[in-house]
Amino acid sequence: MGGFDPIPPPRTLNFLSWWHETTAKGSVRRDLRLSYDTTDGSVTLGLDKKTATLYRLSHLEGKYGPIGPFDLYVGAALEVLGRRLTLKQTAD
Repeated sequence: MGGFDPIPPPRTLNFLSWWHETTAKGSVRRDLRLSYDTTDGSVTLGLDKKTATLYRLSHLEGKYGPIGPFDLYVGAALEVLGRRLTLKQTAD
């Protein structure tokens, strides 16, 4: 009586981030797509749009342990593969 059923989260939470690196040819934009699987906490990373290389990680470590769905939002700062990134946009 009086309760409600919580809405389950979507299967994946998808975000985009990018940064610029200076190379011998000038500044190059690097893109990253982060997909968080809400069922097991794993993370899939896609680097740059030109390559089809995907990296699957069992988890990402946050400030207080493995990140969870509530740690992921536009503006969140994470350390990914040794680089500090800000999640800049949601993706579908």
